[in-house]
Amino acid sequence: MTSITFDVPQDVFSALKTSPDEFAAELRLAAAIFWYQKGQISQEKAAQVAGLDRNWPGSIPMLEVKRLLMI
Repeated sequence: MTSITFDVPQDVFSALKTSPDEFAAELRLAAAIFWYQKGQISQEKAAQVAGLDRNWPGSIPMLEVKRLLMI
């Protein structure tokens, strides 16, 4: 798998009340949902991007999905 690195101001983590690892996981999930919703990637590929099981919509809380879809 390819890695992507970018700089994020340190105060972002305290503002979001999250750790860098949780931030990265949420970013991966948001990207997966965004690309899947646009029809650019399959459900299986979205699960891989998000680091989830292939049945990813069922493997995360629906409130989290809805919150991310409001982006």
